[in-house]
Amino acid sequence: MGLLFREKVYGNADLWLWKVEENEDFFLEQLNLSEADSGLLAKFTAPSRRLEWLASRYLLQQLVGGDVSVTYNVDGKPGLVGVDGHVSISHSHKIVGVLYHPTASVGLDVERVSVRPTKVIHRFLDDEEQLLVEKDENFEAITRAWCSKEALFKLLGQHCYTFKGDFKLTTVIQPLSGDAVFFVKPLNLALPVFFKKIDDHVVAYTMIQTD
Repeated sequence: MGLLFREKVYGNADLWLWKVEENEDFFLEQLNLSEADSGLLAKFTAPSRRLEWLASRYLLQQLVGGDVSVTYNVDGKPGLVGVDGHVSISHSHKIVGVLYHPTASVGLDVERVSVRPTKVIHRFLDDEEQLLVEKDENFEAITRAWCSKEALFKLLGQHCYTFKGDFKLTTVIQPLSGDAVFFVKPLNLALPVFFKKIDDHVVAYTMIQTD
């Protein structure tokens, strides 16, 4: 399948999505992996995880126009080695996404629409927030709510934050909502999160200017 989506989105960020249907050889032939990256790839034993990792590096290579390596800080937030800008990476069931901005910190999450978020709703939405998420038989709205908080979590890159305590939904989320607003307690400000529906997946993304 290859490239599913490529577009400038909110704040002039680059959002690219790839559907993985290739084998490892396709990506390995296109990539010039560093010794460190080759070592990291070797740590992944599941074929699906290896393919997702390779696809994300291939997308980044295409996006920045050359070889690229990714490093992770102590909070698990990815960064580009030798390339200016900020990046967020997500993958779900063969869909791999990359969000890039030259000066703003970004957060991206990709999730397949499913019943799964309803089973853990009390872990990421308080009682007031649950009233703002419309119930629908296809679980489109609740998946958007879950994706939003994952994207915000990746934006901040801090494992000490909590979905319920630090990211407060303040607007209604419906099955076809294109955005929602959250009060981000650690930053003391409201941030929008935007949605796209690609195949059977919800894509949520957000950003904040840092430089």
